[in-house]
Parts: sequence; C-alpha cells; structure tokens
Amino acid sequence: MKKAILVCVALLSLAASAVAQEWVVSSASEGLKGPVRSVHWVKVDSSTCKWRGCTQLPPTFIESWHIVFADDGLLSEEFYNNRQGSAVLITRHYDKKRRLKKIVRLEPTGNVRFDYHYDGRRVQTYTVCWNSDTAYHDSDTATFRCHYDKSNNLLSVTEEDVEACPHVDYYENGYRVLRKTGDWHVVYVRNPQGLLLKDSTYLTESGFDEHGEWKCWPGDTAIETNEYFYTPDGDLAEVRKVEYGRKHVTTFRYLEYDAFGNWTRRKKTYTKSDGTTEITDEIRMISYRTSKP
Repeated sequence: MKKAILVCVALLSLAASAVAQEWVVSSASEGLKGPVRSVHWVKVDSSTCKWRGCTQLPPTFIESWHIVFADDGLLSEEFYNNRQGSAVLITRHYDKKRRLKKIVRLEPTGNVRFDYHYDGRRVQTYTVCWNSDTAYHDSDTATFRCHYDKSNNLLSVTEEDVEACPHVDYYENGYRVLRKTGDWHVVYVRNPQGLLLKDSTYLTESGFDEHGEWKCWPGDTAIETNEYFYTPDGDLAEVRKVEYGRKHVTTFRYLEYDAFGNWTRRKKTYTKSDGTTEITDEIRMISYRTSKP
C-alpha cells in the first residue's frame, strides 16, 4: 500500500506547468488566479470561530497547507501540518530549461525522492526512492516509463518492474482520465475546460485466466463516486459522494474574495448519510508578486 501511495504522488508530478494545480490535492491551490507568490490555507472549526474577522477568540485549528511559488511561477515548496502532529515538507527542483528534475518529500516517518529523466521536453522515465531511516536502498526504488501519442500527449505511465497488477495512469489531452494503482481503479470525467465533473473508484480484481496468464480488471460496481458542481465563476460549490451506497454531501459558501478574484474565506458544510453535519471555515492568505491586479 505504501508503494501505491507513492506511485500516485509521482504520477501527478509529471508536467512542471501542471504541478501547482494538479498535485496539491487541497483547497490551498484551488482555482488560483493572478501572479501568486504564496498561499497559506487554514481550516478551523466553525463552532469556535467568532466572525467577523475571527479575532474575538482563537479558533480551533484543524489543518493548514502553505505553498510557495518561485518568481517564474513554478511551484517550489509545500508544507502541510495538522493538529494531530502530522507534517510533510515537499520541495521541487528545476533545471535551467524549467524542467522538473527532482521532488523531495520529507515526513517524520521517512523520506521520498522523485528523479525525472527527459527526452527533450518530455519526461521519459522517473525513479521513486523511499526510505524509513536516513539512507536510500536499491530495494526501495521503482522506475516508471511514460508513453505518449503522436501529438506528444501523455497517454500512460507504467512501472518498469510490474508485480501483480501494474500501476497505470491514462491521460487525455493532458488530463488524467483513469488511474489504476495497486488495488484501486479510478475513472475521471472532465468538461472541455478541464474542470473535474465526476470520479469513480473501483476495486481492482486479479487472477489467472484459462491460459495461465495473470490478468487484472476493475470490479463491476464503483465503491465510491464523487460528482462535482461549480459556481458560475468556476469555484467548487458542491460535492456529492456515494460510498458503499451511503450518500454524503459537501457544500461550500464563499464569503470573501480578494482583488484578483481568489476566494479568501469560505464555509464548508459536510452532511453525512445519517444527517449529521460538520461545519468548518477555510481561510486563504495569498501574497502576489505585484500588489494590484
């Protein structure tokens, strides 16, 4: 499972121009506009947040994510932490041609390093190394190869040394449309503008066929499906989730925007299948390379 998680992280890091919007699966980088230098995103418990300004009492902290962009707009650093004490520091390194060459991910439980190798502007292969102490070992390394169509669109990523079900990612016009990682098989649906409309997760089944060859295939029924709905301005408005037959709904209400049109505060309401709700406030503090839009 650890290997599958690392592969998933690596697959989202293939194109330097897309890293800022695709890899950070958090509200920190969601829909950013303008010459952003840094974003500090914080989630707090709404029941302890005495707005206006959340200054009357310190709100109960849940988690935060801080991301930094270089002057040329490339994502350079991320730091995540939460009230349980988890912490992750991610740094990205580029060459003079603005190509992503290395990602280093540091956690209390171990480190992960991604090294990218190019054929011109295209990632040809990349290597993932992870460790649980201070040194990397050959046994903790996996290499992945990228496959493209005639128009140089990324089609798939496959592990060089396949064990059981291979780790595969399929792309369409630069957007991920399917992921198969270990025991999971995920299908994505996007609109022409690239907004995610739906994703469905299936368990991957495997076994020997009548010819004695190992086969892998997705299950017939999705164990989890998410549908995404947006405001007229393109901000996420609602997520409808069905997990093992149970329905959950998350809605977002936007309360503050800055001069560049980026939201800086919104209220998130998560309604569980039993009707109970969890309400949190999300705050984004954004700095720019220029002071005015």
